[in-house]
Amino acid sequence: MAAKTEPSITELVGKVISDAQRLALAQLALAKDEVSKAGSRIGAGAALGIAAITLISLATIFLLVSLAYGLVQLGLQTWLGFLIVALLLILGAVITGLIARKKLLQVRSGTMATIDELGRTASALGATNPESSGI
Repeated sequence: MAAKTEPSITELVGKVISDAQRLALAQLALAKDEVSKAGSRIGAGAALGIAAITLISLATIFLLVSLAYGLVQLGLQTWLGFLIVALLLILGAVITGLIARKKLLQVRSGTMATIDELGRTASALGATNPESSGI
């Protein structure tokens, strides 16, 4: 019976490198598989989300038409019922637009304050022009 010899350091290092490469390849294959599955789930979720938005938009249109005809049933003329609904929609759009404008102006003023502060910091550190100093 031959005596069992211990592997050399070179053989052990080679085996560790080989095992590390196989592990890295296996992890890469697993990551690719997980990303592929996640991508298909994201696509399906996005398609269902778009379908839901489309359906709720159509339902909103039908509700608005129903509101207009409800006003007609209360004694208004048809054109007046639809005009009232249209004016309500315009009022909602104006209010939403004003709120959006306010939010956007807040973002702009915050950004400008940051840029101004950056200029003050650069001048305090000795740079004469923030653009020329690469900031």
